[in-house]
Amino acid sequence: MSTALVLGGGGVTGIARELGVLEALRQAGADLAAADLVVGTSAGSVVAVQATSGIGLHRLVADQLLGHDVVVVLAPGIGPGLDPVSEGLSAEVPPLRTHSRVLVVTPDDDALEAIGPDPLDPEHRPASARAGQRQGRAPAGARREIWPAPATR
Repeated sequence: MSTALVLGGGGVTGIARELGVLEALRQAGADLAAADLVVGTSAGSVVAVQATSGIGLHRLVADQLLGHDVVVVLAPGIGPGLDPVSEGLSAEVPPLRTHSRVLVVTPDDDALEAIGPDPLDPEHRPASARAGQRQGRAPAGARREIWPAPATR
């Protein structure tokens, strides 16, 4: 018998809920993450990758429950509902800041120009990647202030 797990969207809360359901089913003896085919859309694609990554579902659920000390948000900035000052981002970041240090990186003007009016246009990928690299260098000082230094060996 072949099996398939199909995961739907739902934003960050959808990720948390889907991981919780998968972990509860695993505890009950049904490891859906071991399906022959695991696919998802939007939040479901994130859960599909996480659930098949080899990291235990119990750890993935614990991460959802406990949160993190430092959170870096790479926020999109164009398209319906993707404006960095949109209701979505402005509603999600303040609760994160109650228990986490948060750095939000939104596209600057050069990045927005590189992305162009259609973020799905593959012609803009090289310029978008270069703009992302340039922009990633800019908050490096802020990153050093909040992100842990790599472990030395």
